[in-house]
Amino acid sequence: MLLRKMERYPLITSRSNPKIKFLESLRKSRERKKSNLFLVEGEREIERAGKLESLFYAEASPLVDDQEQKGVECIQITPYLLEKISLRSEPVGIGKMQKKSLDSLKGSFFVALVGVEKPGNVGAILRTCDGVGVDGVLLVDPLVDHYHPNTIRSSLAASLTLPVVLCSTDEAFAFLEERKISLFVTSPAAKTSYGDIKMEEPLMIAMGQEDKGLPDHWMKGTKISLPMKGICDSLNVSVATGIVLYEVLRQNGHRK
Repeated sequence: MLLRKMERYPLITSRSNPKIKFLESLRKSRERKKSNLFLVEGEREIERAGKLESLFYAEASPLVDDQEQKGVECIQITPYLLEKISLRSEPVGIGKMQKKSLDSLKGSFFVALVGVEKPGNVGAILRTCDGVGVDGVLLVDPLVDHYHPNTIRSSLAASLTLPVVLCSTDEAFAFLEERKISLFVTSPAAKTSYGDIKMEEPLMIAMGQEDKGLPDHWMKGTKISLPMKGICDSLNVSVATGIVLYEVLRQNGHRK
C-alpha cells in the first residue's frame, strides 16, 4: 500500500482512516516484512531516514517543505490524531526497508548481536556503533529487526544509516573465515579483562543475550571479561558493548 506522490489529500481527522490504520500496522514486524516498509517518528530521525514514501504531519514546517521538494507525499492530520499515533507527537514517516548482504560490507571493524531481543538495547548498541565508527553490524538469528520503531528511536536513526545485515550463525562464521576476521566474545568465565588484551583489526565483537550470553558455538572466539566489583554479575548488554567498543577505538588510535 504505497501512497501516490504529490497528490493532495484532505485533512485526516479519524484514526479509522485506512492510511492511518496502515501506518499503525507497521509497528508489527509481520506487517513490516509483508509490505517491506517501516515507520519512523521524529524530525531528526526522518531527516536521517533517506527517501520516504510518505510523511504524516500536523503543522507546516521546514521539514514538511523539504520532504515535499523531494517528492514525498505529505499528508496533514489533526494535532489530536498525531498525538494518538506518535509517541512524541512528532511527524511520522513511512520508508522502504533496505536489505543488505554480507558481501556488501566493507571495512575491518564489525559487531555481531546474537539473539539480542530488546529493541531498545539493539538501538542503543547501534547508536554506539555509529559513535565509534563500526563498519558493519550483523544481527545474527535476530529476535528483533533494526526497523522496529523502538530500535530506530533509541538509535537516533543510526539503525537506518549503519550497514546492518540480518544473517544466520553459519553465515556469520563463513563471513569471519572468508575475511580472516578475529572474533572476540565477552564471557564471565574469561580470565582476561577487556583492557588487557590487544584487539587489532580486522575484528568482530560478538554480544549475546543478557541472561543467557552467547551460544556455545560462539565461544570459540577469544574470551574477554568485564570486571564486576559489586553484587551484580552482569551489565546491560548495550552498556557492556559500549565499554568494549570504545576500548577497541582507543587501542586502534581512534582509527585515524
